[in-house]
Amino acid sequence: MWWHILNFELRIGFKKTSVLIYFAVFFGLAFLIVNILGGAFTGARIIVGNANNNLNAPLVIAMLQNIFCIIGVLVCAAIFGNAGYRDFEFNTHPLFFTKPIRPSDYFFGRFISAFVLNIFIQAGFSLGMFFGFL
Repeated sequence: MWWHILNFELRIGFKKTSVLIYFAVFFGLAFLIVNILGGAFTGARIIVGNANNNLNAPLVIAMLQNIFCIIGVLVCAAIFGNAGYRDFEFNTHPLFFTKPIRPSDYFFGRFISAFVLNIFIQAGFSLGMFFGFL
């Protein structure tokens, strides 16, 4: 039963504008930062770590990942919070357990769908860095 809830929540989640905007922002920022570090724009400079580090040095990638993970915590809270309060917002929470559905299936489907949406959003950073390095 949790599989049906997961599919429903994912269909709703990928239709939301906020998820696509979060993905585009993460992709765009990573792409631009990597291109600025690579020297694609004249006059723009970002120094991460020492000035002598290469663009694809592990230190540079780790520092960028840390910055985007801190921002990602806020995005993660927004996605998981939306999954938690949506039933109470529309006053549908008393109706869910009148059908033969176990609470564990319901919460597991909601949790996994929010987790998959967060993985999709965080993948925007990785894809942005990948295409920036090309």
